[in-house]
Amino acid sequence: MEYTDKQPLVLICYAVEGERVNWHLPGFRVQAVKTGIGKACAAFHLTRAIMQACPDFVLNVGTSGTFTHKVGDVLVCRRFLDRDFQPLALPGVEWEMEFTDALPLHLPSVQNGQVMDRNFTLSTGDDFVTTASNVKADAVDMEAFAEAMVCREMGIPFVAVKYITDVVGQNSVKEWEERLADARVGLTHYFENFVEIRK
Repeated sequence: MEYTDKQPLVLICYAVEGERVNWHLPGFRVQAVKTGIGKACAAFHLTRAIMQACPDFVLNVGTSGTFTHKVGDVLVCRRFLDRDFQPLALPGVEWEMEFTDALPLHLPSVQNGQVMDRNFTLSTGDDFVTTASNVKADAVDMEAFAEAMVCREMGIPFVAVKYITDVVGQNSVKEWEERLADARVGLTHYFENFVEIRK
């Protein structure tokens, strides 16, 4: 996708109101859409927002659980798995995709306080993962794969920026809810201090 002198429009999608933060993106027009929880809701609300706004690219910004990383890490994800379909291994059932589009934003990951240019894998399913499983991904959520599918089919670059709120098997749904305030602070800090505009 080519970018013109006109300020690019970024559409930011988030699942619940507690994930809405201050997206500090000078030089960009920003529009946000709350998708609700789950793949079906996310696909519907994002599709409608894209049809209305015609964005240059889409960011999923929100929270995730993890198996191997730490609470407070911010992982930038470009590879997406559908954990509901992955175990079926049926012909024609797609459960994996990856985005390699160059964006006019530099979105680094921040792990253990260290800034790095590394992309992570995000597993999406219609369940809140609370126990260890066979999922092989850096983080888990309930919306991103569906959003990635919508963006791919509509030819729009897509990236997810995820704040880790819980370690699977150690934290509960209640603890995730309690950490939403921390996530808002952490994501606001991330956009204010680590995201750079590409010249």
